[in-house]
Amino acid sequence: MTKLPSITKTQENIIQLIYRFRFLNRIQIQKLLKIKSVSKLNYYLKDLTEKEYLKRSHEDTFPNKLRPAVYHIGPNGIRFLRSQDNCEAEAIKNLYREDNRSSSFRDCCLLLADIYLGFENRQDKDVQSIMQMRSDYPAHPLKDILSDLKPSAYVAQKKSGKTKRSFLEILYDLPDQYLRQRIKQYLKFYRGSVWESETKTDFPTIMIVCPNDRVLAYVRHYVKTKLAQFDGSDLIIDLTTSDKVKEFGLTSDIWKKI
Repeated sequence: MTKLPSITKTQENIIQLIYRFRFLNRIQIQKLLKIKSVSKLNYYLKDLTEKEYLKRSHEDTFPNKLRPAVYHIGPNGIRFLRSQDNCEAEAIKNLYREDNRSSSFRDCCLLLADIYLGFENRQDKDVQSIMQMRSDYPAHPLKDILSDLKPSAYVAQKKSGKTKRSFLEILYDLPDQYLRQRIKQYLKFYRGSVWESETKTDFPTIMIVCPNDRVLAYVRHYVKTKLAQFDGSDLIIDLTTSDKVKEFGLTSDIWKKI
């Protein structure tokens, strides 16, 4: 097998980030790795792209021209990840079709990275937050549960000895039938009581981020209709939009409870 081109430890860390988040822009990579020098980071990224560890996408027309370039895994990046003990084969399989991912999928990945950074930089230092993406699920102690439901992320926030657990779901702007299907998956999972029996903890809050107000209004109405059919339900579902998450952050007062 042909030997992979040489790269630095920092560049290896960049590839590991792409493995975890799938799509990241230059600013997010800089913040996640706390790299102070923009020129050095640009060199690392250019080198990784030329050596086919990463692929770069950037639009040359306004207004998208002003946005930072977005990076995803390249063929040599996949070869590198396959040699790493901390990378799961199941997660790596999902990387082979990154070139064909929709813009909605890419935007979801970028939003998840922003949310993750928001947890890292939150002002309330008494809260310990853990956020895990789908690429983390194969190695998670609850991998069977998480891999079955496949929430966009699983979040645990611990403060004063108490832990608040949440499933984070980022919805696309899809036809109503697909939105209903996804909500039904969560409600079926809740009714099955698998989480409670396996973890001995309360069912997590479902935090749904909608792409716009239309989807939010539809999902809210549909969920209220379905919950009305449940007797004594203690399920908590919160809704907001991606614009509000981007502007104020996930932990701000942006949620509409059902």
